[in-house]
Amino acid sequence: MEFAAFPPPGAAPLLFTQPDPHKRLYELRSGDALLAQLDCTRPAFATAVSRSHHWVFTRTGFLRPQVAVRALGLPSPSATFISGWFSGQVSLPLRSYSFIPTPWWGRQWEWRQGRQGLIRYAPRKGKMECALTLLPSDLPFGDLPLLALLGCHLLVLYAEDAAVASLALSFLPSPSSPYWL
Repeated sequence: MEFAAFPPPGAAPLLFTQPDPHKRLYELRSGDALLAQLDCTRPAFATAVSRSHHWVFTRTGFLRPQVAVRALGLPSPSATFISGWFSGQVSLPLRSYSFIPTPWWGRQWEWRQGRQGLIRYAPRKGKMECALTLLPSDLPFGDLPLLALLGCHLLVLYAEDAAVASLALSFLPSPSSPYWL
């Protein structure tokens, strides 16, 4: 499969989408050009492939989940995302980036370095689809594909966690139920 190069920051928005809702395969596109694929067929293990990169994302932990990012073929992680209460941070060699909701309790997410926004994610209601805006910044171009795909993977994980939580809550009896203690 042939992947196109990532556009520079400030270019037209990218689209992260799930072409087949029955498969846990996702694509990142710029118009008709395929930039990358994210394969989440295994729950705690995903692979991301772009033109010049191939990463493995491994999720660990429950109350404070982490995602280790490893380039395919390397034994140790090259980056680690650590989830906080409503945000998280990825640490790469010599730099780190924060993944936060914008506004604070909003549906949009953003990678930031300090106060500077780098990539904004605007999920679309009712679908596993998201528009990515590469904000004008001094983000090292080599970090762009990793942050874009890691953010997409995190949104998939957040959506799955929310679905599981709502399903678990649906089994709780209501106070008007005869089974309520």
